[in-house]
Amino acid sequence: MKSGMLFVVALLITSVILCGCMGPPPITKSKDIVIGALVPLTGDWSSKGQNFNAAIVIAANDTNANLATIGSGKKVRLLVEDTGTDPAVAIEKIKKLHQEGARIIVGPATSAELAGVKDWADQQGIIVISYGSTSPALSIAGDNVFRLVPDDTRQGEAMAGYLDRSGIRVIIPVVRNDTWGKGLLSATKTRFEQNGGVVMNGYFFEPGSRDFTPILADLSPQVKAAQQQYGNNSVGVYSIGFDEMVPLLSGAADYPPLETVLWFGSDGAAKTDAVTKNASAAYFAEKTGFYSPVYGEENESGGFLDVKRRVQAMTGVAADPYSLAAYDATAIAARSLLNSEDASYDQLKKAVEHTASYYYGVTGWTKFVASGDRAYAVYGFWTVKTVNGTPTWVQVARFQSDPGKTGRFT
Repeated sequence: MKSGMLFVVALLITSVILCGCMGPPPITKSKDIVIGALVPLTGDWSSKGQNFNAAIVIAANDTNANLATIGSGKKVRLLVEDTGTDPAVAIEKIKKLHQEGARIIVGPATSAELAGVKDWADQQGIIVISYGSTSPALSIAGDNVFRLVPDDTRQGEAMAGYLDRSGIRVIIPVVRNDTWGKGLLSATKTRFEQNGGVVMNGYFFEPGSRDFTPILADLSPQVKAAQQQYGNNSVGVYSIGFDEMVPLLSGAADYPPLETVLWFGSDGAAKTDAVTKNASAAYFAEKTGFYSPVYGEENESGGFLDVKRRVQAMTGVAADPYSLAAYDATAIAARSLLNSEDASYDQLKKAVEHTASYYYGVTGWTKFVASGDRAYAVYGFWTVKTVNGTPTWVQVARFQSDPGKTGRFT
């Protein structure tokens, strides 16, 4: 049965229970279900922001269409605010959404933004459902934060496994200096060193950096020295960032030693058009691999393919799994509010947990672990290759990580 029909059936059953099955239900007065959304339409992750926004809008529209099908007078009223990928802006925007009646916020996208709004949201009794935050530092049981993606201890396991299968024994990190970048590096470092790998002293850059000349000028001789010590094919560069990866990769092309090692990226840059549409960045990424993992779908269901197609039709850009997670986050928010619109804060939290426990969305099962993060994790590894004359992201591996089990390539 299609997901839309399942939703209609669920609402019908709920309506029957509420009306007591005694004759026709009373006429329902129109009442908006308010959902707030925080989206990086500008800033360091704006390359994906338009797709996040499109997926959220589509989910709200689908919910309203289903409600109209069963004759409900209720509808979702979606309020979207641009965070600029800036934690300071995110806190001001979540306050605005709260003033306008939002009790559940879809977003923000990044861990730095989520860290910025979390304490205030806790104090105000606001539920936050992020579709992109992955920092392990925000994996806190019992708080008001839910995340439709796994935390980065899982990505760290996947990356360490891919480094190992690539023959890399030594990595030099170049990392965005925020809670996400440092947390992901720590997770990868822990796993990589358990596998016998070596993590050298690396470089941290500030969010939004565009000039990497000082880092690259120092990184180039460090790469040569590491190759002399460990072997030419044993050294890799591990870069963690968002759209900053474009000037980093583009600038690295000016340093020949940096083209002699494999480069590895993260979910912040995987599958972004920002990389493939920049000629020099795309060239360097293809030459050095720039193998980058990103959280992925469990399987390409009909619903997944449908939403993916509709997002791309709206934006002209292929939808990545975080965009599809934004769709599911919005759907969970809507269902939870529809069933618990007058509930207390604690009751609304339980409604979100319960909804996620049985909901099979376009990204698959959405069940949470105790910390409120997604239980099941699949990572696709992507690299840039020229296809029919055009730089294109191509998947090269798939890593499955389930709770309590050792991850594996499938």
